[in-house]
Amino acid sequence: MQRFFKFILFAGTLSIYFPINAQKNNTIDFDAELYAQIVRQSAYQYGTILKSRKVLKDHNHWKKPIDSAFRKLADSSGNPTFPIVYNLIQDNSFNAFAMAGGQFCINSGTLDILDQVIANSEPDVKDKLNFYRERYIAGVLSHELSHYYNKHTFNSVKKFYQLKGNPTGEVILENIKFSQDQEVDADQTGFQLLNKAGYGGEYMIRTLELMSDIDNQYKEYIAKKN
Repeated sequence: MQRFFKFILFAGTLSIYFPINAQKNNTIDFDAELYAQIVRQSAYQYGTILKSRKVLKDHNHWKKPIDSAFRKLADSSGNPTFPIVYNLIQDNSFNAFAMAGGQFCINSGTLDILDQVIANSEPDVKDKLNFYRERYIAGVLSHELSHYYNKHTFNSVKKFYQLKGNPTGEVILENIKFSQDQEVDADQTGFQLLNKAGYGGEYMIRTLELMSDIDNQYKEYIAKKN
C-alpha cells in the first residue's frame, strides 16, 4: 500500500550495490541471480532493522491471532510454502511491511489502532476478541503476503536495473518503491487470499478505509505544519 505510513519504517528501499555477474542477454540466469541477491540482502537488512528497533515477543496477546491468520492465508494460497518470519516492533504508527525474502514486521501501533476499531464497531468484543483480531489483521497480512508472492520488490529492482544499469554490471538501488499498479495488484491478490482462507474481503475493506482515514489525517497534519 503506497500510503504514508507504508514508508515510515521501510519503503521497499535498498541503497546498496548489486554486482550482477550474469550476462544481460541471458534473462533466466540474470533473473535468478538478481532474485537470489535480493533475497540475501533482504535477510541482512531485516536483521539490521531489528537491531535498530525494540522488538516485542508479543503485544497485548496479539501473537495468537497473528499466527493463525498468517498460517491460514499461506496454507490456502496455493503458493509454495515458505518459513514465515515476522516480528512485532514497538512503534505507535500504523505500519506493516514485507521484505523480499519473506520477512515481515508489524508495528505495535497497528495492533492498538485495530483494537480501537474493533472496540468501537464490533459486537460481543469481550467474548470474540481474537475472532475479530484475526480477521482484521488478516486484511493487513494478506496485502503484505501479496507483495511477497507477486515478487513486487524483485520486479521493481529489475525494472530499475534495466533503466539505470551501467556497463560494469553494477547498479545502485535507491528509492525503489512499489508502484501504484503493484499496490492495486496487492489489494486484488489480498482479496483472493482472504477468500481462499475463508475470511472474505469485508475486513480488508474496513482496514483500507481505516488506512485512508489515517493517510488523510497525516496530510492535514503536514498541511497545518507548513
